[in-house]
Amino acid sequence: MSFLTKNPLLDYELAKIRHCPFCDEFAPLIHDTMCSHCFNKLSLTYTWEYYSALQFNTPPEFRLLQYVLPLALYESSGNIRSLIFQFKYHAELPIGRNLGKLLAHYLTTSQLSNQFDAIIPVPLHWRKYIIRGYNQARVFAQGLADSLQIPIYNALIRTVYRKSQTKTANHLQRSTNVQSVFKLKNKALQQCANKHLLVVDDVLTTGSTASNCIACLLPIPNVQISFACIAIRPTMLREAYSHENFLSY
Repeated sequence: MSFLTKNPLLDYELAKIRHCPFCDEFAPLIHDTMCSHCFNKLSLTYTWEYYSALQFNTPPEFRLLQYVLPLALYESSGNIRSLIFQFKYHAELPIGRNLGKLLAHYLTTSQLSNQFDAIIPVPLHWRKYIIRGYNQARVFAQGLADSLQIPIYNALIRTVYRKSQTKTANHLQRSTNVQSVFKLKNKALQQCANKHLLVVDDVLTTGSTASNCIACLLPIPNVQISFACIAIRPTMLREAYSHENFLSY
């Protein structure tokens, strides 16, 4: 069906109206990702503006990262929890892709534009991939990659199947749950050498999953690593912001 009319100005306005993948309404989309109603419910972190003042000390591998770039806060208020749940467990894939596009918009309009050479999604174990049918980190990565116009490298594999971290009671258990479960593919040493890699996942709660992926990537010659995700646990970001670098920013 075509919405075009004989009025050029009206056609332009109608052309901006799209289906919002977050609420199913037809409305003008903010940065071509979501309607203003859904956008206003996001608690954005603005880490792409304050990256030089942030300092992540835990887990230890995060000290080696160039940038940590979560899009939003993973908090009870707002709508990010329900959006991630729909995306991750109910196959609402446009949500994940558009959140990737939204983060890419902010990166390209900041000083971080053109910083990254490739994106590395955190992998799923093959058993979980078969059950779920997709890797949510890969879907989010695709939205980023398409907008940033950089490739996705499947440099890591998950070798051990563990139960979901959402069912793990505390942070210590979550940390031990992902130890030594990732492996660097042989081709990655050459493919990723001398590149700035952006590792991506859906949620950053303890950093355990991300830190294990980072540890696997460190043997790559002359590699730089950054991390991005849809949402971060507020206390983790607060600790990074509370460092004296930010207080004097």
